[in-house]
Amino acid sequence: MRRVWIPLAILAAPVLLRVTSATAQDTNPYRPVLYRLESSSTLQQGCFPPCMCPLMAETPLGGTFQLIPTLLGGSYDEYDVRNVRWKAVLAGAPKWITGSGTYMRGGSGPVPSQILELDLVVGNDPPQHFSSGPFRTAANPDFPRIVISISIHGEFCFDTVLRLDARPARRLHVEPDELSWDPEPETATYDVVMGDLGSLVESGGGFEVATDACVASRLAEASIPSGADPVAGRAFWFLVRPEGGSYDDGDVGQVGTADAGIAASAAGCP
Repeated sequence: MRRVWIPLAILAAPVLLRVTSATAQDTNPYRPVLYRLESSSTLQQGCFPPCMCPLMAETPLGGTFQLIPTLLGGSYDEYDVRNVRWKAVLAGAPKWITGSGTYMRGGSGPVPSQILELDLVVGNDPPQHFSSGPFRTAANPDFPRIVISISIHGEFCFDTVLRLDARPARRLHVEPDELSWDPEPETATYDVVMGDLGSLVESGGGFEVATDACVASRLAEASIPSGADPVAGRAFWFLVRPEGGSYDDGDVGQVGTADAGIAASAAGCP
């Protein structure tokens, strides 16, 4: 039986508990924020200048981490980085990357600067310290997106370099009369699909049979009415994507993909 795990927003019957993949919208600036790596993130391992050798491997890097503010409003905003959970494939073998560290952003100059320091375990290697370098690097102006490179030896001779492009993971919120989600700065419109949770479970993650409706297509707002409650003993699921993007979360713990099944369903968004 095929099994697909993916974060969902769930609207349960009135006699059951309402459940969501995230808590109600929280305006606390010190709350933890789940980040996901974009597809442009990579792991590079090999020879960097001034060393010259043919050894160089580059592979996509995916996964999530938590960014937790610890001090805001100073010359630098300071954050803890926790629960790093990334995955790459080198020489055909998966490499899990775990660890934690700190991130700083700010400075007094006209261009914001940033510093990332992480202690990571890559596969079966001993823990190593990865840094963006002793010199502050220019920060991406589109914060909360983070674009930065970290390495063990400063990209000198044989080194492991992680090029990170990360942004907050999309969170869904369920209220009694509304489904909403965190807007993405670079996205103009969204598609929203829904289906029956029982059918999804019974089919082993078959979104092609469990998708019931395209609730919204090319929606400019980041919320919709939640609609009618399911009947007693049943539940609805919802997924949102930026128009033309993916319904998937990007978490390395996800098994399979929702995109292909929803695309194969006659009820999916065009």
